[in-house]
Amino acid sequence: MIDSLKLETTRERIIPYIATATFYLWTYRMFHPTNSNTIFANELISSMMLGAAIAIFIGFFINIFQKISLHAIGVGCFFGLALALLRFSDYDLTLLLIASVLIGGMVGSARLILNVHEPKDIFMGYFVGFAGQFLAFNVIPMFG
Repeated sequence: MIDSLKLETTRERIIPYIATATFYLWTYRMFHPTNSNTIFANELISSMMLGAAIAIFIGFFINIFQKISLHAIGVGCFFGLALALLRFSDYDLTLLLIASVLIGGMVGSARLILNVHEPKDIFMGYFVGFAGQFLAFNVIPMFG
């Protein structure tokens, strides 16, 4: 199914998307607080994993039509998580927020320098990653 480990075409990325989303959903389920699951229950971790899974699924569907940066999806999720944690933490997380922006810039720049993505692939990845975390922390709890 793949020609190289670089996963350069959208067709080569199908199985990694599915595998990653499966493990993220499994982790979400393991940490989601329920009556039968009290050992691993952690609302923040479960929401974070749900946001990552949502982002991967959105990225999977975008991947059908065009290439999107998985690295940018990851740092977009990191930025979205840092913003979400600002609400829940008693500590000043300004440095975490700044670090997430700097890491996002470095990752995006590296992908562009390596000529493996176009700027639209990077920006779309940032948006999808952030959107996944936003949905998991702000929209989905309103329905649950």
